[in-house]
Amino acid sequence: MRSLTLCLILFAAQFSAETIRTDWTGFRNQVEAMKLENRSAKVRLSSGKKLKVKRIAATDAGLEVSSGIVSKDDVASIKVNKKAGKAALIGMAIGAGAGAGISVAATRNVDTYEGPALAIVPGVIGATTIGGAIAGYFVGRSRSRAPEFIIQR
Repeated sequence: MRSLTLCLILFAAQFSAETIRTDWTGFRNQVEAMKLENRSAKVRLSSGKKLKVKRIAATDAGLEVSSGIVSKDDVASIKVNKKAGKAALIGMAIGAGAGAGISVAATRNVDTYEGPALAIVPGVIGATTIGGAIAGYFVGRSRSRAPEFIIQR
């Protein structure tokens, strides 16, 4: 079990967020190409102050936020928040299938017609399926890359 957990952690770690160093025009192009508009983000300003933005809207002048526009010269970096999406659902389905398959194979030779196994075996199968689904969800979610943009001048 430890080796399976370690494998899942190492697998998920390889899909950590990437860091993109670019100028403001490159940032705007990347936002459009990666379809990051209207996603929430954390913005670090040149002064060191941090802002939470509910949606990304980059213009020629700067970054539109609820309180106005932050000048592009004041923006130091932008960390886009992850969105679970389709990859998380696929991972969840694969994890649930794997969990169910493993638990059914492990309990194949157990007599479930009488005694305590009548209640225990279905519980083990259900718990393993749910555990696999949860693990698959987080592995799939980690595939949804959320880049951090460092604005260079």
